[in-house]
Formats: sequence, C-alpha cells, structure tokens
Amino acid sequence: MKKMTRIVCLLSSLVAAAGLVGCMTSKPEVRVDSDMSRLTKSAAQLFERGQVESAARQYSRALGLARAEDNSLEIAISAYDLGACLIALERYETAQVFLGEARGEFERAGKPVADVMILQAKAARLLGQTDAAASIAAEILPSLKSGANDSYRMQVLLLEAHIACDRKDTIAAKASLTNLQQLEKKISDPVVKADVAGVMARIQQLDNDPAKAAEESDKQAELYKQAKKYRDMAFSLGRAGQFYLDAGILLPAGDRFYRSARSLYAQGDDVAALKMLEQSLNAAQKAQDQDAYLRDTRLFEEIKRAVQSNVGTNAVTEAKKP
Repeated sequence: MKKMTRIVCLLSSLVAAAGLVGCMTSKPEVRVDSDMSRLTKSAAQLFERGQVESAARQYSRALGLARAEDNSLEIAISAYDLGACLIALERYETAQVFLGEARGEFERAGKPVADVMILQAKAARLLGQTDAAASIAAEILPSLKSGANDSYRMQVLLLEAHIACDRKDTIAAKASLTNLQQLEKKISDPVVKADVAGVMARIQQLDNDPAKAAEESDKQAELYKQAKKYRDMAFSLGRAGQFYLDAGILLPAGDRFYRSARSLYAQGDDVAALKMLEQSLNAAQKAQDQDAYLRDTRLFEEIKRAVQSNVGTNAVTEAKKP
C-alpha cells in the first residue's frame, strides 16, 4: 500500500496546481455595444451544466456592462447571479459584497429583495455568522409585499432548519423539519424534496446515526440527478461518502467519493474533483481494496494530465502577454 499512500500525497500538490487554473477576471470588459442578454443566457447555460467558474466570469462581464450603463435593474440581476455562483464556489465573503450591491440596486429599482435576502442569509450561515443569518431569515417573509407563498415559506424553513443544525439545536431543527414536510406535500419539485432530504441527513448526523444520514444524502443526490442539478448531485454524493466513512462503511464511502469526483471532473471542476478523489483513495486505503485503488488511480491520472495541460497552456498564454 506504499504506492497508494504516494498517490494520496501527489493529490495534495495537484490540487494546488489545479487551483491556478480558471481564475475570475479581475475587471469585466466594458463595451458600448453591450449585449447583456447574450452574456447572461450563456452564463445561465454554463451554470446549469455545472461550469460555475465560467458562469461567474460571464456574469462578471455582464455586471460590468450594466454598471457602465448605470442600469439599476441589470446591475441587481447580474450581481445577484454572480453572488449565487460565488456561493457555489465557496467564496462566501466575496459573494456577500455582490449580494449587498444586488439588494441595494433592487431597492433602488423598486423591486422585491426576498430572493437576495435568502442568498445573503445562506452566505452568512456558511461563513459561520449564525446570528446574522437568523436575523436576515426572520426579515424575509415580512419583506414580501404581496404576502408569502409556499415557495418562500419553504426557503425560510430550510434556512431555519440549517441554522438550528449549525447550532446543534436538534429540537428546533426537527420542528422546522416537521413544517417542511407538511409544505413538501404540496410541491412536486425534486429540488425542494432534495433540500428537505439534506436537512434530514443533518438531523440524522446530530442524532449520531451517520448510516441513516448517508441514506438521506444518497436520496438527495438522486433527486438532484432527476432535476439535472448535477453539481449539487455530486456534492450530495460526497456528503454521503463522508457519512458512510463516519459509520465505518468503507466500500460505499469510496464509491460515493469516486462518483462525486468523476462527475465534478466531467463538469470542469478539477479542484473539487481532486479533493473528492483524495477521500476515495483514503477510503480504499483503509479498506485495503485493490480494485477501488486501481479505479481511483486511473481517474487520478486522467485528471493529472488535464491539469498539467491547462497549467502549461496558461503559462504559455501569460508569457506571450506584452
């Protein structure tokens, strides 16, 4: 198993190399003959395909064009979409900046801000700013001039459930889950059902039952797959892998990490793929599973060639700049 350990070590250096690829442009290009519709349509398609980094670059360009025109509504929409991308990329502090801009511009345009507030609360929660997240969540429904519908109630309950889990308040989390399950009966959207499964997984984790948490994460991944939310599916598989690992169920753990890595790599996220693959290799090492090790190694070699090629291409491009 010395070779297996060496591969795991190589992964760490390759993750660092992959992180050099695909940085967001620091300043969007400003064009007088702007075509924000084309940019935002392209960005939305990229986001749906899981190519979030590329989507963020397109939204950043659209935002620059909107700012150049002082188009309040377009600024708000592009800043909101860019904030959503940055949350998906785990750049929460930067996301907060753009979401703050989006909220201000929506207000200036006289438009509702509840959708922005949902993302602001999510970013705050993921940064560990639990009290701030709870405060924003409490303001969402009152901000709706036309009254709350089931969709917004679901979003607020999901926030409250996750905040309760962050605080390890199982009683409050289960109370939110009960309300979520009542609303869920009225909604057929698989994304909503996937989100509820995610809450259930976290509650099972709090109840010290990682095996059941893994089952809920598997369910969540399948629901995201049905909805064609493949990036969310991949991360759900990764969470299932971690729960199986916590439960000492090594073979399913490795399987979920591997499938997550393979999907993320196919979606163009080499860094996230390598992190999942490292977990898969660790699970294979613990299980002394030679077949899983060979499977993981083949994917590792494929990703390594792609990352090294991208790094080399970027280096050549930089060298040619005046």
